[in-house]
Amino acid sequence: MPKYIVKEQEGLVSKFIGAIFGSIAKQAKSQTMKKLQSTDPELAKKIKDLEKGRDDIEKYIRKNKKELQRRYPNVAGF
Repeated sequence: MPKYIVKEQEGLVSKFIGAIFGSIAKQAKSQTMKKLQSTDPELAKKIKDLEKGRDDIEKYIRKNKKELQRRYPNVAGF
């Protein structure tokens, strides 16, 4: 008899399904961006700039997590 207990089996399944749908969404987004670049390159560039800015903010938060938690104790999400 196994000596381990499987916990959160439903959570595992929902994460797996979420990953599948996330993958499909990324592929659809990539195809949409390619089409957008040919039809409206200015809008495509602005969307890419927004995504880069979001990535920069996420990196900053990860790097300064402790300081941000100390500075803003009532803000959830750090």
